[in-house]
Amino acid sequence: MRSLNLIYKSVYTFGKFFRRLQQLDVPRFVELPLCDDLVLYYWEKVVQANASAELIEGMLVGTQGNRGR
Repeated sequence: MRSLNLIYKSVYTFGKFFRRLQQLDVPRFVELPLCDDLVLYYWEKVVQANASAELIEGMLVGTQGNRGR
């Protein structure tokens, strides 16, 4: 469990760092090696979060309809 927490904190910290770099100087951020991979990775996380939120909302709407029965 400790290693999972360490990985999570590392990814979160790197994400915050690269987000700040992007905010400060976009052209320079784009020139970073592996910038495409970073953007793709974090975009994938956004898509996953949105899909999860939609799934949860769908489940909540489905269960609310069954409450009145």
